[in-house]
Amino acid sequence: MLFIKTKFKILMIFILFSMISLSYAQEFTIEKVADIYKAEDYRKIVKYEDRILASGTRALHLLTNDDEGYLIELDELPLWGMLGAHQQSELILLGISGDYIFILGTKLGSSVRKRLYKVVIENDTLTLLDSINFYDDEYVDQILLINNHLFVMPHYFNNLPLYIYDIDELEIVAVYDYPAFFYDNNLYKLDEQYLYTWDDGNDYLMHIFDVSDVCDIQEIAEIDFNVIFPNLPKGLTKIINDTTLCMCEPGQYSFFDISDISDWQLLGTIEFHDENALHNLAILNDDRIIIPLKNGCVALYDVSNFEDPVQLSSYYYDSIYNLDGCICFEDFFYRVDTRLGIHQFKIINDQFEYLDTFPEFQAKGGVYMNDNILAVRTQYWGGMHFYDISDLNNVYYICTHFDNHFQYASDFEDNLLAVPLVSYPDYNENIDIYDISDIENPVLVNRIENIFATYVYLEYPYLYARETVAGTYENHFVRYDISEPFNPQVIYDFELYPHMYGYFKYGDYVYYRGGEETINILGNLDSAYPEVVATLEIDGLLGFWPMNNDYLNVQKYNNFIEIYSLQNPLEPELMFDYLWTFDNWSGGITEDLFFVGTYSINIFDIENGLNIYDPIYSLEMPFLTDLRFFLERDNEDYVLFTSSTGISLYKYEYDNTFIFENEIHSNRINLSNHPNPFNPTTTIYFTLNTENTKDTEIIIYNIKGQKVKTLECGESLSTIGDGVGYSITWNGTDENNQLVSSGVYTYQLKVDGKAVASRKCLLLK
Repeated sequence: MLFIKTKFKILMIFILFSMISLSYAQEFTIEKVADIYKAEDYRKIVKYEDRILASGTRALHLLTNDDEGYLIELDELPLWGMLGAHQQSELILLGISGDYIFILGTKLGSSVRKRLYKVVIENDTLTLLDSINFYDDEYVDQILLINNHLFVMPHYFNNLPLYIYDIDELEIVAVYDYPAFFYDNNLYKLDEQYLYTWDDGNDYLMHIFDVSDVCDIQEIAEIDFNVIFPNLPKGLTKIINDTTLCMCEPGQYSFFDISDISDWQLLGTIEFHDENALHNLAILNDDRIIIPLKNGCVALYDVSNFEDPVQLSSYYYDSIYNLDGCICFEDFFYRVDTRLGIHQFKIINDQFEYLDTFPEFQAKGGVYMNDNILAVRTQYWGGMHFYDISDLNNVYYICTHFDNHFQYASDFEDNLLAVPLVSYPDYNENIDIYDISDIENPVLVNRIENIFATYVYLEYPYLYARETVAGTYENHFVRYDISEPFNPQVIYDFELYPHMYGYFKYGDYVYYRGGEETINILGNLDSAYPEVVATLEIDGLLGFWPMNNDYLNVQKYNNFIEIYSLQNPLEPELMFDYLWTFDNWSGGITEDLFFVGTYSINIFDIENGLNIYDPIYSLEMPFLTDLRFFLERDNEDYVLFTSSTGISLYKYEYDNTFIFENEIHSNRINLSNHPNPFNPTTTIYFTLNTENTKDTEIIIYNIKGQKVKTLECGESLSTIGDGVGYSITWNGTDENNQLVSSGVYTYQLKVDGKAVASRKCLLLK
């Protein structure tokens, strides 16, 4: 067995290409070729004149109907859910007031650190005008948009009053202290004049407030549902017309005459079986409403006589994720389903006619590829979508399969596709193998039943799977013979180390977690039983996964990522490492380029000099982004990114022509240090466009921007090669020669009193 021991070390990221007589010229260009599809989780939908607005987890969308009545997107405005980007953020569309649209950004399912955005529409374009943060360190329970004001309610345990903001300047114009009966109940909007809340001491006692004058809010009425409307469940209110209100509760909808706001009159009710109605409805016209149901139905009711509502029709469209967004627009009905887009119907003769779902598909969960087919796995139960990628400049959608199935990591081989599936609603777990010679009509050719597998690798007539024992961390690497249709045979079942963070198959080997700081390399996969043939030990190992094109990505507890080459699969070679942050966790390597980033994709030259602080190109991305594949067609290079809202294909070129030193050296300065991290000494390397170093200095700053130490270069510099490159050492001390504490420091190169370059380094003790 081969044993490989890798100690904590950092590869020098500054390559001294200044030591040779030729210097390196780099020209990198990249452009988007196509959005293969764009989608996200939609949260709410509202009407805006003759347009439609929809908010999702990542952006505000402006939509309209085309000539055939189908939804199309006019514009989208990416917005962060919180103060910064958050993977689980969402945008809540508060509403429209005058010319302004207000969106609330928050962490998904939380009221922490909310951010308010003010947006305007001009020429079918969404433009962000302003934004403010609410209580960076506090909770905010609710924000209501009423009559040109924002009512901001902090969480009750903060003992803060209700703050009222003017929508023009987004400044507080009034403050209201809650009455004694109010403790932890939310406020609710009746209309543009009235708010209500439920009494904390009496669940069915409603308090109504007149907020037409925000500087003089008055409680105008109490309505005791226990006395006046016994046995009626309380719920959320929806105004139907000037005098009629519906109280929406899952088990019952109640209609009230509120022409006298202090004296409600019950008009009638609709009761639902199994409490399956949602807290919302859409108003089609004066006498018809549409009610969304939890079981995937929508129901149309005639309410011309509120004492006797009549169901006219219903439509079942097998949706399992629902939210409260639904509107009617002329004869069209739009229904927002979380993770499943916007469903569009037309009402013809009191019947639902399903038109379309916008966008076509929900957010991504994974992508898989063979030579000409791209398969896109959804995160939940929306199916797997197939695209023709034989011509990357003309990618087109083919079909969708596996509706109502959750899919895990799949694999192609020629005309076969293996996919682990969990079916809904029975939750059966199988590995299905399909012949996809005709991709629009796949044929099931084999099935491994009652197996929960998260990864499969297809090498016909064999299939390899990582199977997990439900409810445990116990994992197995299993090899099947699938040559006989519908009669798979287990060849061996190898139990893996019980850890989730680390496993993949690469060629003839499997890399899996072998211990707290060990990666085992499993070989002899074609034998009767595999065995561990090599071991890679990593100090501080957190997890690992394959990157692409023969590279291993190892994450360590010290927040560093180490990149290993697998050209020799039994002896992975450490190439370089870099400091891990949320902004650079996704990466990939192709030939001499390293792509890394999430919201900004940085590209580095790893063949002719890697400086992790000095990319040759930075590509700004609006959403959380994953690099998936590098592709080549007709001698052109492409990269495929997936994001929280879709898939994008980019074409790039890299001109790495060598030219003479004097043609480039005059405008290029390189600065780096090694080792990085360091303890306590590091050497700083740099190049200059002059041989005069007397007026050159390195200044060290701490994370607060305070000067720590000045390194006077002058005659003390060490020259590298022919004198173009220089180095100087910092021993981790301040001006008083006292050792500084661990942390991130910035070192700045100054020439003739001017700062020409700066980089960051990390001192770890």
